Amino acid sequence: MPEPVDNRQALAVGGAAIAALIAISAIVALTGDDQSPTSSSTSTTTTEVVTTEPTIVPTTVPRSVGDRFFSEIAQRTTSAAIRARALAADNSTAADYLDHLMGAMSVAGDQPPGRLEGAEPWRVCDAGDTTITCRSFDSLTVDDNGLVTGFEIDGIPINDRLVIDGNAASSDGVTVSLASAFLTVPNDSMVLVVDIENAREDVSLLTNGFAAVYSDPILGEFEITSAVGDDLIEPNKTVRMLFVFESGGLGGDLIVPFTTDDYSESLQIALTVAAP
Repeated sequence: MPEPVDNRQALAVGGAAIAALIAISAIVALTGDDQSPTSSSTSTTTTEVVTTEPTIVPTTVPRSVGDRFFSEIAQRTTSAAIRARALAADNSTAADYLDHLMGAMSVAGDQPPGRLEGAEPWRVCDAGDTTITCRSFDSLTVDDNGLVTGFEIDGIPINDRLVIDGNAASSDGVTVSLASAFLTVPNDSMVLVVDIENAREDVSLLTNGFAAVYSDPILGEFEITSAVGDDLIEPNKTVRMLFVFESGGLGGDLIVPFTTDDYSESLQIALTVAAP
């Protein structure tokens, strides 16, 4: 996924090309003729021979399949992402990627569309003030039903750059849950979609997103580059926020500070960005 940049600016997205696998097999049974016993009491034994032709797996799929999948992704709207999600296999990398996109857009809204170009690899291109930036998508896989399961962005596999429905961490009546995380390609920005629940009965909280930090045990700490979403959490309510950091790896800690709305109390929660 090309990186989200500043609050409510375009979330760059990526996609993947689809490779269909169709198995064709033919079984030919060759059966010998039955013969009656001769007068000399000798007989002929019938032998049945079964041969199986090798399975043929095509190496290409119709271009229209990839065009359909990536044209939806390039539109960068929630409705288009839902249509693309219907083309992805459940519990697959492709499905997780689209779930992350929909989660991000549920906070930041629909984004300016990209332009789809080419095929194998497909490219989604964005025109800047002076340059055009494109991301390529290839190495597609599908399941037996022809639904997309995985892909690469700019030649990089994304299966180990995604977490969906991750850990949760709680303190003093506040719970931060990881909806999704994606380490973008190619610049390794850490993009997090989190749900924040305020279980307190009569106290509203403020999320100090501008002071959030991503702490990677190997790469160090990264300050936030963008925080999007409602930072006021009323009693017994849950809000969703989008955090973007310059870098980091999966397995680090998202550290989010909070204050009560009257500024009488402060707390912070550290959420490990990983699957539960």
